Amino acid sequence: MRSERSGRRALLGALLTLAVLLGGCGGSDPPPAPPPSASGIGPSGGTVNGPDGASVAVPAGALTTTVDIAIARSGAGAPALPSDREAAGNVYAFTPHGTAFAAPVMVSVPFDPASVPSGQSPQLFKTNAAQSGWEPVSGAGVAGSAMTAQVTSFSWFVVTRARIVPPSITAQPQNQTVPAGQTATFTVTATGTAPLAYQWRRNGTDIAGATASSYTTPATTLADNGAQFTVVVSNAAGSVTSNAATLTVQPAPVAPTITAQPQNATVVEGQTATFTVTATGTAPLAYQWRRNDVNIGGATASSYTTPATTLADNGAQFTVVVSNAAGSVTSNAATLTVTPASNVAGNPRRVQAVVTSHPGVIRIRSAVAPSGRATLVWVRSGSSGFDDHIETSNSTDGLSWTTPLRLTSGTGARSAPAVAQAGNGDVFVAWYEIVNSVARAVVVRFSAVTSSWSAPHYVGNLGASSAGQPGPGLAADADGNALLLASDRATGSPIWRTVATRFDAATGAWSPASFIENYSSSDEDAGGHRIAMDTQGNAIAVWARINAAGESTVYARYDRAAGTWSTPAVFTGSSSVFQVSGLGLADNGSALLLTHNRVWRFNGTSWTDVSAGLPQITVANARLAVAADGSNLLIMRETVSGSPQLRARRYGGAWSSPVTVPDSAGVALGWELAMNAAGDAVLVWNYQTQRQAAVGRLPSGSNTWSPAQAASSTASSDVLPLAAALAASGRAVLGWREFVLGSGDEVWGNVLP
Repeated sequence: MRSERSGRRALLGALLTLAVLLGGCGGSDPPPAPPPSASGIGPSGGTVNGPDGASVAVPAGALTTTVDIAIARSGAGAPALPSDREAAGNVYAFTPHGTAFAAPVMVSVPFDPASVPSGQSPQLFKTNAAQSGWEPVSGAGVAGSAMTAQVTSFSWFVVTRARIVPPSITAQPQNQTVPAGQTATFTVTATGTAPLAYQWRRNGTDIAGATASSYTTPATTLADNGAQFTVVVSNAAGSVTSNAATLTVQPAPVAPTITAQPQNATVVEGQTATFTVTATGTAPLAYQWRRNDVNIGGATASSYTTPATTLADNGAQFTVVVSNAAGSVTSNAATLTVTPASNVAGNPRRVQAVVTSHPGVIRIRSAVAPSGRATLVWVRSGSSGFDDHIETSNSTDGLSWTTPLRLTSGTGARSAPAVAQAGNGDVFVAWYEIVNSVARAVVVRFSAVTSSWSAPHYVGNLGASSAGQPGPGLAADADGNALLLASDRATGSPIWRTVATRFDAATGAWSPASFIENYSSSDEDAGGHRIAMDTQGNAIAVWARINAAGESTVYARYDRAAGTWSTPAVFTGSSSVFQVSGLGLADNGSALLLTHNRVWRFNGTSWTDVSAGLPQITVANARLAVAADGSNLLIMRETVSGSPQLRARRYGGAWSSPVTVPDSAGVALGWELAMNAAGDAVLVWNYQTQRQAAVGRLPSGSNTWSPAQAASSTASSDVLPLAAALAASGRAVLGWREFVLGSGDEVWGNVLP
């Protein structure tokens, strides 16, 4: 037995010596200790001492047989420590690993207390050959420069500390600007192992007592201007210095002083008045305008423009309070004088009052016959959003309008109407509708002979989405013939087609619908149809085609003599025809097309993009008209010297220089252009703040516009949308919607001689 014990001791000593030479756990060990001598501990217990004061005390009864126990400074074979821990001393191997004790034994594991930062506590960890990781030893305590604990089995042991992460700044101090006499606060955000220490510096010198994550200066003076502040953040692992933040100290604020008082203003009723003040003082300056000593909501700029005035505004007084951090001052009062309107063109009259809390009148169209009979057509949306109706009224003298007539029946959704005036006095109106789950195009005709409207004529089977499109394409010629172009699809089929039908003035009937483009696959669609006719009844039509190959613009021509349509052809890879602002056809076969971002010219055989040299075109900023003789007019809203205004150009192989429409500066959101066959033009726009309709004229062949005149006699409501039409005689009809607060939408018309 004694010889076997001696052999085991010799083998254990050799293994421990090799373990020490191979190094410790997770890094380099200090020079290896002399090979330990194993001590045989039996049932009576005993103590084994190892290197650096490591030891184990085995009580009596903890072992049933004698075991050769050894302690070595070595982590060879042990797993790496957890990522959030690091050793505060050496790793010690207590062997034989896995030895089980019937009663707890006391181990003592030395460490370096100086390596544990203030605020942290050391922690004893253990592992054995059968484990893949380390675990803390419960109940361990510090005894001088060692930790002791009772365990029931042997392992590797090591005293650890939390891994120390050096500080890192995640939010730098920011520059500060304050007026003299105020304080400034600088703040830093940093991460790293706690505790973090802070030391603020001014121009590189420590600030006494400035040891928090933020620092507030004393009350500043101008001498502090330009001072730079940094902060050093440190912990046991190191330190980091922030970027420098600059303190800007401005002179103390100066209370405002008014240097130019608001002036009295005199305007004609329906116009607006603008009051302006000029003030000095430390910025920012705040403004609050008052009418008769009552604050005006939203009037917080250095100038204030009234809504369109009425005679009730006469004598109102306007002041403004200018304020800043140092105080405030109130201006002198400026008096508003409002005189009666005397320059209203024609005879504006209310056609219909539409009382509604919903969209109300959403689109107005107009037409004027050679006889001078004026027609207005509008679509009115009801309270549910699914009871739209097309309504109309007419006037022969411009002084009175007929009671509005509803052209639609049944509850449903309707698109904006298309209106065409024929040379014989007939008027055609077409729209898309969805009524009783049936979607189709509808067209009606007003007969100048019978002074009555026809029954609806239905075209195609459109599908539920078509009522949301722009209205169908519609045009009429001098003899009273008309063409209707629309979308169609067969019942139960997803395949879309372009369908055309013609009204024959001689027979008083519509022709059967013919498909001028019949698509072949279910992924094709068509919409945005537009059509223009010359005085002989020839026509050109454009629309958008969408299929698997993409989007494209398609056109076809109608030959009145042959009564046939040409084969549709693509002329540009764009569906911009969905947003057409103008299409016109001259008697020589040339045409101009205005889409949402281009102007195209048709020379009789092909299309050319003639947009070069023009400002950027959008749906909202341009309108186009073409006369029978080929003259044309393009109106665009442009910003000139910081002010929006309407400008006119003509095309004759190249665009002419722009001419500003008089008195159109400040034009707001909407306008409409109309031209007769002779080339005379009329333009109506919502003047200034959308609260009054203005009108201007341009004779054929001229670039000189007439002075603008007010077309509406009141400016107490919004004036949008607008409509315009012009007869060969020069008689014009204008239409618009006025929104009256607390009442609803009203339809107004004005016939100009």
